[in-house]
Amino acid sequence: MSWLGNSSLTIAAIIGGSIILALLGAFFGLLYRGIDRKLAAHMQGRIGPPIIQPFRDVRKLL
Repeated sequence: MSWLGNSSLTIAAIIGGSIILALLGAFFGLLYRGIDRKLAAHMQGRIGPPIIQPFRDVRKLL
């Protein structure tokens, strides 16, 4: 990793950025799924689940 340098701060920033990116991806993926389910229910004339239902499902799974 000579192109990165040998700084532990650089390595920590890369790892931290990767973790933040993964968490943001999971958050927006679940949010998209909630909006998709709500929209599909609306098109079928139903009320549908709340937008935060995928987050509740993940919490229950864990």
